[in-house]
Amino acid sequence: MKNTKLVGILNITPDSFSDGGQFNNPSKAAQQLELLLDSNPSIIDIGAISTRPNSALPSAEEEIARFDDILPIIIPILKNSSALLSIDSYNYETIKYLANKVSIDWINDQSGFIDSRMIELAKDNNLKLVIMHHLTIPVDKAQVISSELDATLTVKNWLINKANYLISEGIKAEQIIIDPGIGFGKTSEQSWQLIKDAKSFTKLGYEVIYGHSRKSFLNSVTDKTFAERDFETALLSAYLAKSNINYLRVHNLELSKRAIKIQEFIEYEQSNAH
Repeated sequence: MKNTKLVGILNITPDSFSDGGQFNNPSKAAQQLELLLDSNPSIIDIGAISTRPNSALPSAEEEIARFDDILPIIIPILKNSSALLSIDSYNYETIKYLANKVSIDWINDQSGFIDSRMIELAKDNNLKLVIMHHLTIPVDKAQVISSELDATLTVKNWLINKANYLISEGIKAEQIIIDPGIGFGKTSEQSWQLIKDAKSFTKLGYEVIYGHSRKSFLNSVTDKTFAERDFETALLSAYLAKSNINYLRVHNLELSKRAIKIQEFIEYEQSNAH
């Protein structure tokens, strides 16, 4: 559990599902970044494209322009922190452009590295690659894993095949981080199954990341708005940390950090009681 690291989300989009438009100007982005860094995350994941249902996908030029607006003010903040930088984008042009302006550590490509040039860029710069199971980008709620299939097995097989492909292209296993893709091409029940079966993903030989924060599968347990779901997210963070997930990608780092700390304390007390 102590190996679980937190990944802070900084959305600089006008239309993300829970915080769209809140941080898409330089001063607000800087304030949010400072708030995230107060909780000492291991990674900050910055994205300028929303993949929520029915979202309009911007061009690479539009995406780059969004980054250009905020980079001058956030790069100095990041340089004064110990956090690594992840860029959440599937556009090769965007990643290549940013790699020449700032030190990138991860590429979080929700398309699954369809563009082979992205793989070459990752190899050349020894970057980590996050591969996420999905059926469509952006999310199409009408397209989900068939109810006749076992969701966990289906997602595992997809991730294994994708990882094998990347390795065949020269990517090292230690560069690969697998993401079951909570909410992407899954029913609420299937997303809950992937939460319940989280520990099994840690046995596939790769680091694992979960992105469960504030998502719609939580409708099963709360009627709070997306932005008000940090309590539920934090409880799941503690469960996932207990399942030895390597990385948890969340909006509210502080609450998840506190929930994980309580879980660690309980386990410590239990181990000392025997």
